[in-house]
Amino acid sequence: MLNPMPAQAVNRPSEVERRVLCSRYSECLEICLSKRWQGFSCSECQDFEVECPDDTAHWAEQSKNSGWLLMSAGYLPRWIAERVRNRNEPEDFFCDS
Repeated sequence: MLNPMPAQAVNRPSEVERRVLCSRYSECLEICLSKRWQGFSCSECQDFEVECPDDTAHWAEQSKNSGWLLMSAGYLPRWIAERVRNRNEPEDFFCDS
């Protein structure tokens, strides 16, 4: 049965059991995001199924979901964090009107 469990904040990803090569991993990420968890563990899951690693569309979706999960937990990509730190500086792009 698919049942991700909420995980406490950790210092290292290795402190939480995750099966990232599972075909259901993106579903668990969606559950985690919808419930606003900071993380989740696969330790209780009985539904593990190995994902084919050459499915590029799947991995692109996984990447997107992982990014949202990290940002919801307070982690920002370096380019966003730098832009926030330098928000008083003029922007280097323009929108056409």
